[in-house]
Amino acid sequence: MNVDDIVRERIEAARRKIQNDRQQRDELNAARKAGLARRHVQKLHNLNLHTRTTGRSDNDVKEFGMTVSHNITDTEIAGVEEQIAKLRADVERLESGNASPDTLRDIDRQQARLHARVSEMRKRKAAQEAARAARLTTEEPHVVELEELILRLDRSRRKAAQAARSVQNAMERLLAALDAHVTEVEVVHGRLLELGLPLADDVALYGLGAAEKGAVQLGGEWWGPVSPDAVLTELVGRLARKRFGLGHRLALRTDGRLGTEPARALLGLVDQVDE
Repeated sequence: MNVDDIVRERIEAARRKIQNDRQQRDELNAARKAGLARRHVQKLHNLNLHTRTTGRSDNDVKEFGMTVSHNITDTEIAGVEEQIAKLRADVERLESGNASPDTLRDIDRQQARLHARVSEMRKRKAAQEAARAARLTTEEPHVVELEELILRLDRSRRKAAQAARSVQNAMERLLAALDAHVTEVEVVHGRLLELGLPLADDVALYGLGAAEKGAVQLGGEWWGPVSPDAVLTELVGRLARKRFGLGHRLALRTDGRLGTEPARALLGLVDQVDE
C-alpha cells in the first residue's frame, strides 16, 4: 500500500466518523428544539422547580463572578427536622436513664442549633419563592422573545462548534498525512539500504543514501521522520502568535524536534502549497 492509499483510507475513515457524529448531533438538536418551546411554560406553571441539590442546606456557587444561590427544598428542611426528632427521642431515652446533665445540655444545644437552621431555611425558601414569582411575572410578557433569544444564542454557539469541528477534522487529516509521510520516509530509507546505499559519516563523499535514525539524503535534501504532534504544536503556536501576540502562552510553545532540516523544510512549505 503506497502513501496515497494510506492517506485515502484514513481520510475515508475520518469521513465516516464525521457522518456518524453529524447524525447524532442532528438527532440531539431535534430533541433539544422540541423541548425549548415547553421549557418556559413549565417554568411558569411550576414555581417549585428547583435545581438538583447535593443534600446540603447551603450550596451557593460562583458563576462568572456572581453567586448562584442554591434553592432550598422541602426535602432538605424535612431532613433537618428528622435530625431534631431523633435528638428529641434521645433526650426522652436519656432522661429515663442515668444521663449526666452535661450530656442533656449538649443535646439541647444541638436541638437549638437545628431549630435555628430550620427557621433560617424556611425564611430563605420563602424569600426565594417570592423572588421567583416576581421574576416570572416580569418574564411572562416576553416569553416568545426570550425563546427567540435562546435560539439565537444556540445558533451562534452551534456555528462556533461547527467551525471548531471543521478544524478538528482538518487536524485529523493533517496527522494522517504526516503519519503517511513518516511511513514513506521509512520505505525509501529501507529501499536505499536494499540497494546497498548506506550513508557513511562523510556525507560529502557520497551525497546520497540512508543515514542513521531513519534519515535519508536524496536529491540534495535531507528527508527524515517528522513528529506529527510537534508539527501540530508549531501550527497552533503560529496561529496564537498571529491572533493573540507573542505574549500568549500558546505562542511561546516550541518543540526541539522541529529543529531538524526535514522538519524545517516541511514547515517552510506550509505557506507555499495550495489547499
